[in-house]
Amino acid sequence: MHLTMTYFDGRRVEGVVLAVSAHRMRISTPEQEDAIELTLRQSVWMTEDQEPVEIEALVADRDWSSLFAEMQPAVRAIAQAVS
Repeated sequence: MHLTMTYFDGRRVEGVVLAVSAHRMRISTPEQEDAIELTLRQSVWMTEDQEPVEIEALVADRDWSSLFAEMQPAVRAIAQAVS
């Protein structure tokens, strides 16, 4: 699964999701040697440094809406477009 995330300062970063659960994501990006870990807190994805990020785009090969309830409309649209 690929994604684009936007940091509070406006930076946009593309990455590949390495692992995912309902409240955590580990992402590999070209900018970092180590994976980035995001944690969902009160409907906001936060980095390990407590920096909020917005998931701008999520491209998946299957329907992930059951895992990401707060993103259901976008995830369903992506899943339908891919299938």
